[in-house]
Amino acid sequence: MFSYTSHQGYPEGSTNYDYDIFEKLPDGSIVWIACICGMGNAEKWLRELGSKSNNDFFALNHKDGTAPAIPPGKSRATTG
Repeated sequence: MFSYTSHQGYPEGSTNYDYDIFEKLPDGSIVWIACICGMGNAEKWLRELGSKSNNDFFALNHKDGTAPAIPPGKSRATTG
């Protein structure tokens, strides 16, 4: 049998949660982007989106609306 370890130290069960990904536009408005399954996948989406846009991105736990311990997607304008 294969043995699997938890993903990068994410909280137990976090790979089963859905996360809504949002984009914050320059005018302050918020746009929903996608619903992603798993904290690791949500983190990948945030990094990818943040690397291609000057806007900021963040994720919320779909189940209870809390912000997970995922760093927000950093925009290119703030990473320099």
